[in-house]
Amino acid sequence: MKLKPMLIGAAVVVVLAAATTAFVLVRNHIEAENRADAAARAAVLAAGRSGIAAMTTVDYRDIPGLRKRWLDVSTGSLHATIAKSGDVLAKQLQLAQVTVSGTVATAEVSSVDRETGTAGMTASVDIVMTMHGQKATTTRNKITALLQRTANGWKLTSMTGGPSF
Repeated sequence: MKLKPMLIGAAVVVVLAAATTAFVLVRNHIEAENRADAAARAAVLAAGRSGIAAMTTVDYRDIPGLRKRWLDVSTGSLHATIAKSGDVLAKQLQLAQVTVSGTVATAEVSSVDRETGTAGMTASVDIVMTMHGQKATTTRNKITALLQRTANGWKLTSMTGGPSF
């Protein structure tokens, strides 16, 4: 008769140990996922901020440098558009004698999908623009950007809401 309570007690200990182990494993997995998500969001934010700043900074006197910076921070269809329309854009910028300085004032990541390697973000960008040597104008633009993870880090695939020339 004493054996039965001991077996029940042992079974309870085994069940509690198994439940505790399962809880710890699940908690560790969730914490690891949260750390990975936080790291991805931080990487997207950093790449997006620098990419948006590069894409909103223009100096008609350095078109080769401008195109290189834009190509370096872009991928996909945005990259293809820049590569394809670069000569036409260069002529337009040189004719208008455009200089633009874009500074990201605030930015936030709206989504990150680590499995597909895609992300979205919004930023408020202070734009200082001068054309034909006229007085500079300053505006704040809200920019929405999509990013793609590449072998060289996160890069912009689209950007809407920037300055118009």
